[in-house]
Amino acid sequence: MLSNLIKDTSGNFSVMMATGVLVLLGATGLSVDYLAMTNISTRLQSANDSAVLMAAQAVHLSESEAIEIADGSFLEVESSDGAVTRKYEFSSTGVNLISQLEYDPVIMGVMGFGSQTISVSSSALTSKGKGVDIALVLDVTASMQGSRIINLKNSITSLINEIDNMDSDVRVSIVPYANYVNIRSNGTTPTWADNSLDNTDFPASTLGSSSTTVSPRRDWDGCVGSRTGMNWSVPEYGGMKFEAVYDDGKVGSAYDYTKYGCPAAAVLPLTDNMNDVRAKVSELAAKGRTFMPIGLMWGWRTLDPRLPYYEYTPSNEPRKQILVLMTDGSNSVYQSSATPYHGGHYHLLDTKELPRAQVAGPANDRTADICESIKSQTDIAVYTIAFDIDDEDIIDLIRGCASGAGNFYEASNDGSSLSRAFQLISEKVDVVRLSN
Repeated sequence: MLSNLIKDTSGNFSVMMATGVLVLLGATGLSVDYLAMTNISTRLQSANDSAVLMAAQAVHLSESEAIEIADGSFLEVESSDGAVTRKYEFSSTGVNLISQLEYDPVIMGVMGFGSQTISVSSSALTSKGKGVDIALVLDVTASMQGSRIINLKNSITSLINEIDNMDSDVRVSIVPYANYVNIRSNGTTPTWADNSLDNTDFPASTLGSSSTTVSPRRDWDGCVGSRTGMNWSVPEYGGMKFEAVYDDGKVGSAYDYTKYGCPAAAVLPLTDNMNDVRAKVSELAAKGRTFMPIGLMWGWRTLDPRLPYYEYTPSNEPRKQILVLMTDGSNSVYQSSATPYHGGHYHLLDTKELPRAQVAGPANDRTADICESIKSQTDIAVYTIAFDIDDEDIIDLIRGCASGAGNFYEASNDGSSLSRAFQLISEKVDVVRLSN
């Protein structure tokens, strides 16, 4: 009886040992195969993301041609992990791709587990049916002289080169601003601008001076000021001509106000010709003082489907709109009362300077008001760049102008920081992007 007990005990022990080995082997097999499937899934997802982006970028081709280009993304996966089956779905706004790969378990297969399907999916939005319009509102004031204007030109050129390499529907406008904005883009006077005083002699008192001396006007530079009264924040033409501004004829003196504060480069309306944009960037030159409201208003106008630039903005389908404001400092002039001129540091026909707070305060308030109007009245996404600014109040103003915290960038004058800011913006507004 004792021998039988020992035999039974030994037998039961063997059964328990066998069961334990099976459990251990099962757990090990699950771990090994799970890790293998996770690694394959990661590689497959990466290839799938790359393929769907390539297909989205090739929407100008036929679907079969786009698929042929995109399928090249799976070569490495298929050479190491096996054949991949793919299902592309094209729509008017994007591409969806589901890819599957069969995995044969190594250890779990011994235990009776069959083939496992690994499936991933990706979607990408495309520019097909929805292009992008970008207004670049650029500070070209005197403080931008030297390395700053060079860095700005290089940064914008890099951005344009990147856009040009995209196979996407992107249009760009350029709005250089200082005291004023130059709107004489093609050398002629637009019908919606009032330059009736061009090359006219008239009493200086008409511009706010107590003097009655007749002051000869030279030819109009192409500069416009701000609308008066409550119309300063109205973007469209609406039958109200934009008023030209002039200097007082004293060329070379402090009184030569608009010649000093009028950007040499005129506004470039929206265009998809990136060579025209590059040519405009090459014209940028630094002079004048800072009045951000005038730049913001004309950046807004280049995106507005009404006059003054309606012929550049029509589209049969909705477009994404972006406005980028770049500045390197605080407002240093403000709109003179009841005139389209912007004074403060130098009044027209008056050398008196005003305290900085008296000038910057009203101009900063107007800047904030315009930013809020753009964001509340339109679907324009506002991005802002504070370029080499150490004034926290101005940084807060520029940050607050952006559509969100993620749309604001600070850049130092180190030759690459500004380019990086524009690059980050371009990545956010890229019209071909993963949507999941």
